[in-house]
Amino acid sequence: LKARQVIRESAGEYAPLIRKFTPGLTQLLGEAPATEELSETEDLFYHAIAEFLLRLSEKFSGMAIFLDDVQWLDEGSSRILSRLSARLNGARCLIVAAARDDETGRADAFSEGMKKSLAREIRLEPLGDEDLRRLISDLLGSESVDPAIFSEMRVRSGGNPLAAQEYVRTMLEAGLLFPVAGTWRIDTQGLDQLNLPVDVIRLLVRRMDDLS
Repeated sequence: LKARQVIRESAGEYAPLIRKFTPGLTQLLGEAPATEELSETEDLFYHAIAEFLLRLSEKFSGMAIFLDDVQWLDEGSSRILSRLSARLNGARCLIVAAARDDETGRADAFSEGMKKSLAREIRLEPLGDEDLRRLISDLLGSESVDPAIFSEMRVRSGGNPLAAQEYVRTMLEAGLLFPVAGTWRIDTQGLDQLNLPVDVIRLLVRRMDDLS
């Protein structure tokens, strides 16, 4: 009940705009009366959402916002974040964003848009051989793994942990990885015949196609 009240208070005079942001806010804020001064321009809407989030962070004594795959952010979300960025200094609000660095350059564009408040940028390199070995051993539940499996995963995954995980799952389902005398082995001949995609996205799509 207290949280609901805090949300209503944080919306304040912007409630007529903020209630349109999500169905949950529509229900929570109810029929907020419109004011004569409150127009419904896009710019004011983005400002209202940014102000609402900052007020929430103050009333709750701090707030963390996590955003995944920011390279796919829509224009409206980017404009809201840009307004937040300009006012984060001294605010009790932490934004943590994750992005995939690809040929579109959208991740770099996001960093550029947030440069006013960007405290730290961490670039994750591909997994090294030892880290990849540990990941595969954890996925198979054993330290005893044929080195040929690591070799295949190194080439196919390129050190991408998601790719390595999906290739392990696919090979297990196809019966290409199997335990023998306490050691995991790989059927390299069957692997060649299976003709797995070399791109993890295509591999995921292929796995989804097999679902009902």
